[in-house]
Amino acid sequence: MTGIYVIFASLMTYQGGIFECKNYKQTMHSSLAHKNLFPPDGKIATYLNTRVDHFVSLMVNSVALPSVFWVSVTTKANDPFLTSMWIRLPWRLFTAIATIATSTSVGILFGIANVFWVIGDVAIGALDWGDTNV
Repeated sequence: MTGIYVIFASLMTYQGGIFECKNYKQTMHSSLAHKNLFPPDGKIATYLNTRVDHFVSLMVNSVALPSVFWVSVTTKANDPFLTSMWIRLPWRLFTAIATIATSTSVGILFGIANVFWVIGDVAIGALDWGDTNV
């Protein structure tokens, strides 16, 4: 179950990257295109866009997003990084409690690690906050 969670949480973050790339392409000036190490119309971008992005979007939209009932429809549609944060936080809390409850040194350390990972999750969500929500 943990593996499935990690896979879909990662796919959600990847989908945020897809969202950001689409926004970048729409706002990019043509004069800057030649200065990019990986131009949006280059071979790598084209491969990812035609092969990987579609699969990730399909998995996220058909499995991950419908199962996340605690995140609003508006957030899921417009804020992929914030959605990714809200998907992770309950699992982090559950895992931290469960591992600390084992009362083993490994369990306690893993629980503490989950608490610190929350900071990273919030940092991911902050990418969608913008200046008005900070």
